[in-house]
Amino acid sequence: MRGQFEGIVSFAKQPREEAIEAAKSIAHKNAVKAGAIPESVEVVEIEEFPIAYHPEDAVRMRVKVLGELGF
Repeated sequence: MRGQFEGIVSFAKQPREEAIEAAKSIAHKNAVKAGAIPESVEVVEIEEFPIAYHPEDAVRMRVKVLGELGF
């Protein structure tokens, strides 16, 4: 099963590493809600796209995870 986080993240409000960990956690929870076995979920992709002309150091972040389907 697949889970994903996608959103705008401001590094002025939260350090980059903390923002990435928070995004991974949300994507993991989404995969588990979709039926993935929690222990099998792995991050497969992290993308960051800078937002031009934003007053804070912000990016559009996307984190994708995959896990085995549990029944």
